[in-house]
Amino acid sequence: MAVRWTAIYQLKHFFTVNVALSKDHELIQTGLYRFIRHPSYSGALISFFGLGVAFANPLSTFAISMPIFLVFRFRIVVEETVLLEHFGSAHSDYCTNTSRLLPGVW
Repeated sequence: MAVRWTAIYQLKHFFTVNVALSKDHELIQTGLYRFIRHPSYSGALISFFGLGVAFANPLSTFAISMPIFLVFRFRIVVEETVLLEHFGSAHSDYCTNTSRLLPGVW
């Protein structure tokens, strides 16, 4: 959860529960966002995966982690579409240089 809260803190007022951009919206590329585009989702997924592992049951790990991953995957597509429309090539370049959730993986 520390990764998630750090990511939210770094976004400050740009963090919203709904996908929305403010007039003064900036493309944050520092801190955790220097390495991954969606660190708050990464942090949440790590937490849910850890909860599943704590149950010491692979089925529990899958049942807890997979639905959340699928929801985040959908939301990532929505967010990145909005950001690409708003920031254009700046966001496209950012996507080229960073991973979505895990550095060097996805």
